[in-house]
Amino acid sequence: MSESDGRFEKGLTPWNKGRGCQETISCIICGTVVHVSPSKRGKRYCSKHCAMLGWAGQRRSRATEFQKGHSQNEIFPLGAIRIRTDRSGNLRAWIKVSDDKHSSYDWRANAVVVWERVHGSIPHGFVVHHKDRDTLNDIIPNLELQSRADHMKEHKHEFETARQAGVSRKRDSRTSSPVLRTRGEQADAP
Repeated sequence: MSESDGRFEKGLTPWNKGRGCQETISCIICGTVVHVSPSKRGKRYCSKHCAMLGWAGQRRSRATEFQKGHSQNEIFPLGAIRIRTDRSGNLRAWIKVSDDKHSSYDWRANAVVVWERVHGSIPHGFVVHHKDRDTLNDIIPNLELQSRADHMKEHKHEFETARQAGVSRKRDSRTSSPVLRTRGEQADAP
């Protein structure tokens, strides 16, 4: 080896010549023949894509997966009330009305449930409106039934004001809470 440029001189043999012969395997998914070094002797796939296909449908961690008969960590009894943020950023109360584990209708808006207890079911095309605009104040004197069209007229100025100001409601991925941002404003760096 020449000391000046770090390359092998002609006729010299590399230090690892003959030490590691490559093995030939055939991918069990696509059948492609691949040359692998002895350190990868247990390799069965030619690529990550074939490996993912090979793992499809297989259970990887049986010891830690969900077991039959076990329930989730957070179980709420019927009638439990939770406070959530809706799409427009308002806080709303939700009440658990059923215990069907496979239903998406286990929780309903508390205002709707309170209205239906007193006045019966809500007709199609109508919504429950909070008169004082406090979405957590779910008492009967504060609730009224409005058609969707009238409800949009009632809140139109709020939507127009936000649109003219260029304000959009987005969720902060770090806190999962709604954040108001104007157009072009970037989120704070973590």
